[in-house]
Amino acid sequence: MNQAVERLLAALENAGCDPRPAGENKWQARCPSHEDRRPSLSIGVGADGRVLLTCFAGCPVGRICDALGMKAADLFDDEKPRPGRKARTNGKPNGGNSKPKDGGKADNPNGDDRAFRTVAEAVDAVTRQFRRNADYQWQYVDRERRLVGLVLRWDTKDGKEIRPVSLHAQGWRLTALPKPRPLYNLGAILAASAETPIIVCEGEKACDAAAKCGLLATTSSGGACGVKLSDWQPVRGRNVIVLPDHDAAGEKYAEDVAKLCHAAGAANVRILRLSDFAPGLPEGGDLADIVESSDWCGLPLPKGATPKDVGRWILTTAEGNEPWAPEPPDERLVWKPYPVEALPKAFRDFVETTAEAFGCDESYVALPLLTAAGGAIGLTRKLEAKAGWRVPPILWGVIVGESGSLKTPAIKAALRWTERRQARLLAEHDKDRLRFEAELARYERDIAAWKRDKRADDPPQKPEPPTARRIVVSDTTVEALGPILRDNPRGVLLARDELSGWLSSFDRYVGTKGGDSAFWLSAHGGLSHTVDRKTSGAFYIPAAAVCVTGGIQPAVLRRVLADGNYFENGLASRLLMAFPPRRRKRWTESGVPQWAADDVERVFDKLFALQHDIALDGEPVPHVMRLSPEAKERY
Repeated sequence: MNQAVERLLAALENAGCDPRPAGENKWQARCPSHEDRRPSLSIGVGADGRVLLTCFAGCPVGRICDALGMKAADLFDDEKPRPGRKARTNGKPNGGNSKPKDGGKADNPNGDDRAFRTVAEAVDAVTRQFRRNADYQWQYVDRERRLVGLVLRWDTKDGKEIRPVSLHAQGWRLTALPKPRPLYNLGAILAASAETPIIVCEGEKACDAAAKCGLLATTSSGGACGVKLSDWQPVRGRNVIVLPDHDAAGEKYAEDVAKLCHAAGAANVRILRLSDFAPGLPEGGDLADIVESSDWCGLPLPKGATPKDVGRWILTTAEGNEPWAPEPPDERLVWKPYPVEALPKAFRDFVETTAEAFGCDESYVALPLLTAAGGAIGLTRKLEAKAGWRVPPILWGVIVGESGSLKTPAIKAALRWTERRQARLLAEHDKDRLRFEAELARYERDIAAWKRDKRADDPPQKPEPPTARRIVVSDTTVEALGPILRDNPRGVLLARDELSGWLSSFDRYVGTKGGDSAFWLSAHGGLSHTVDRKTSGAFYIPAAAVCVTGGIQPAVLRRVLADGNYFENGLASRLLMAFPPRRRKRWTESGVPQWAADDVERVFDKLFALQHDIALDGEPVPHVMRLSPEAKERY
């Protein structure tokens, strides 16, 4: 990777555009020059080492560079001569003017560097590209209330298209505002009293919806990718309420805004998640969706409510939230590399080669792999640490990392044998089900004939429906898990890419506060549990055993744990979490050797072959294993 690529990736990372590898010398990211919720910026490397940028939304290279605070010259490798220039012996370009004689663009052949005398001329130029006026137009002013930028939006059949127009020293240009960028609605913020709360939304349209609710709202130019390029000093001494969009990108934006407002000296910052109160809010939805909804997306408002009622509800509800505060530094929390050397050889080889192939931390593979192994053993075994103290191999392994840190690929790699075996078991169940249906049809004919003939012999015996063998599940509800655990005494593995839904599912039913938490505490210990539900009645689980593995983002984990009583009831202390430092992504030709995967598969085959002991009453019970003197000393 040359210096030009490193510069660009660092700028994209700093702007929150989440660059990710997409092949050899290729990357993808969200484009910083338009509101981009899905990666539309393609990054490559030319034969001469220069960075090649393509935005599939049509943003020119110059505009992308401006949005990142870079120059087009930064896209060239410092160690290679640029086209039309000779290299010095040290590899740097020698001589030549920065501008070609024909008046073209020396370093930005694809950018739109035109400068217009008036804003009207600039708007007319960009409007001609779409052949109609913009559906929305938002103004940005500086501290002197002078117009310095516009954001134009067109709603098309393929989605929204956003184009910025901004004032530069050369005139009005079709590019993003220079940094530091002013906040949207800056004039109103400066004119309002210090007691007026400032609402921060993600996007100008949501700010307009806030205005309809009687609120003073702002956002950063360029959306999530522009949050760190904006000047947040105007919020100094003010009360700030952040309304994140209903998705992972919205959570990250809210966290970034909270940090920046806090650093700028805001009196306090509160985050109000509308999705917690509006069940009808769509994925990626915001305040604009609520205002446009006929029922406010389910917000708890009285009949006949108006947008002003929504505004009052937002202020009142946010006031009840704890102010955001940065995580206090804790010198005890020092990252230590995962002790791969402690793993069995088959697991160690697989973890090391997979982590190398993916470019992720070893813990991202090791933790779900060990959890899957615990699920494969299940309640066939218990370890007797000392007399009267027996523990099952139940683990709750959680890998923590930001979006794009390769959590999901690592989890999938570690669970491949469990998921493959589950697929075979379900296929066998489908065959058993077909046989059962045939036997049931035969039984119904036989029982009808037995009744019709009034025979004195015993009636035909009704066949029992087959039970599906389950070893891995994804549904977190007690209603779904209870019957599965009752029919599968070995236990199951709960595997989810994102564990926030699992944590948030506790105690979701009215009048059962503490009920689901109690179930999960039983499931961690392999204990018996009785489930009481008004709709489905009560049923008894002789031994509930659930291993859990998955990933979660740090901001989401912090919010979920803060919202519940998970520390008080002991659930949090049962989570085995790994949160390694984020690694810079790099391309590698390394893959996972087949022999390494085959060795792990043989281990899992043996673990799944383990069986319960059978008690005198015929019920399955765990086989008890005891520690050797050496093992007990290490334990």
